[in-house]
Amino acid sequence: MHKDVRKEILKGLKRVVIKVGSSIITKREKRNNEWANELNANNVRLLARTIRQIVDRNCEVVLVSSGAIMAGRERLDLHRADLSIPEKQACAA
Repeated sequence: MHKDVRKEILKGLKRVVIKVGSSIITKREKRNNEWANELNANNVRLLARTIRQIVDRNCEVVLVSSGAIMAGRERLDLHRADLSIPEKQACAA
């Protein structure tokens, strides 16, 4: 979206809800001859910059992500497919 258009849309808004799917903040990588998802640091940085720009215009941002488990899996080094519910909860935290 063009910067001027985005500014015009955001003018007067008090709150913005941004829904980010796991496909936006993750990428598929081949690791040990197997495909695995890992965090896409470039996209996360871009998202953070975008949110900062919105906040700088005195607009509240609510970020909703279905990628919390995926991000936690990477951080906790849990790459197997059969995670238990407590393991998924730990990853999402």
